[in-house]
Amino acid sequence: MLRIAVAVLVAAGVLAPVPAVGGELQRLPRSAVSHRVETPSPRVGQRVVVTGRVRPAARRPVLLQRLVGKRWVRVATDRTDRRGRYRLGVTPSAAGLLRLRVRVPAARGRRATGSPVIRVRVGAVACRRGPGPVDAAADAAAVALVRTLDDWRCAGRTAVGQQVNISNDAWADLLDVAPARFRVVGFDLTELADALALGKAERLDRLVDLARAGHVLTASWHARNPWTGGDWNDRTDADLGALLTRRSGGDTAAYDAFWATWDQHLGTLAQLGAAGVPVVVRPLHEAGGGWFWWGHPDPAEYRALFARLQQRAAARGVHNLLWAYAAAPRTWSGVHDPVALVPARVDLGGTDSYDDTADGRPAVLDLSSYAAVAARVPRMALTEVGPQHSDGSWDPRVVADTLRRTRTPALWAMFWFDDAQGRKAVRSLQGGRAWLASCPGGLCPGVVG
Repeated sequence: MLRIAVAVLVAAGVLAPVPAVGGELQRLPRSAVSHRVETPSPRVGQRVVVTGRVRPAARRPVLLQRLVGKRWVRVATDRTDRRGRYRLGVTPSAAGLLRLRVRVPAARGRRATGSPVIRVRVGAVACRRGPGPVDAAADAAAVALVRTLDDWRCAGRTAVGQQVNISNDAWADLLDVAPARFRVVGFDLTELADALALGKAERLDRLVDLARAGHVLTASWHARNPWTGGDWNDRTDADLGALLTRRSGGDTAAYDAFWATWDQHLGTLAQLGAAGVPVVVRPLHEAGGGWFWWGHPDPAEYRALFARLQQRAAARGVHNLLWAYAAAPRTWSGVHDPVALVPARVDLGGTDSYDDTADGRPAVLDLSSYAAVAARVPRMALTEVGPQHSDGSWDPRVVADTLRRTRTPALWAMFWFDDAQGRKAVRSLQGGRAWLASCPGGLCPGVVG
């Protein structure tokens, strides 16, 4: 009777048929599978992403199945990385209860295993997707990133971002906020170039790992003054028009230096593209102010230079980029109209909003100029946000609270790293870690838009 029962279990796949030892069948060990839904409140047409790990770590196929009637149907396939991580997704076409499960086939002496049933409630469509990338030849990774951003927008989510100083050896420490996580990571092209010049190529590898783990990467560019070689705040001899046409005299060297540097950065961005990593680039940011050498420009020259950066990327076959315009709010001293500078073709816009805490008043979020820029672009983010001159007591919850109270949608809110102007990083701010932990997967409840 025992032999019959064992045979039935083997036929049903509960026990794997393995050679008998000492006259008894041996049970194979089962792998452990974790899972997490990164899209907790999806809507129709929004991709539902399930991530997790298979332990022990090994490169193995992983399936995502959906219950259709009484049958489990495969809807996605992935292969775990060397750490056992997987990422699977499905886009529901109808509202209602979506039943999913993750399955790991038998392999390498281990039984097939999987997750319990994952139940996801899919809501009706609340907003329309925006246009695709402004780069008509955008690669698959850039196209997928646009869809992810629209998924966040239509689900009413605002991602939490953290800018890092990638030229610093301790740059990744800012991202250590476990068990919480960021969803957007920012870096600067000049700082990355400085690190790579010192032979620190592992910085690129780490950026690839972050992207594969589900982080969106954004790149600012604090370009050095091409006339003097000085820093970004050196306004000596600056003339954006001289960067559009190669002139004689001192402007020739500046023209050559500027475009050689941009070509160098494009080469780095292309390496990320070769690894399947898209990047949101936001060059020439806060141009309405006068603190950068590219600030207070002639609007037509600024828009032409922005377009030339895009054309140069396309001509060199770099198509893993989304393009962002980041404005300084009009409330800042000496800021010119940011709307006049909006480039002709961008994938998203944003404002860099900082709250000066020197007077000791409660934390606020300055949204001036935000709506005006939003009216000219398909998507919006707080491309930089946080306090100035803070001792760490600035409460980051004011960001999400203000967005919800004012019914203002934002793709993400990017906090800067600590610098000479005070504590700005999320983990340096009072209650920052707890607030981040309250946003599942680094996505805070926000406003559909």
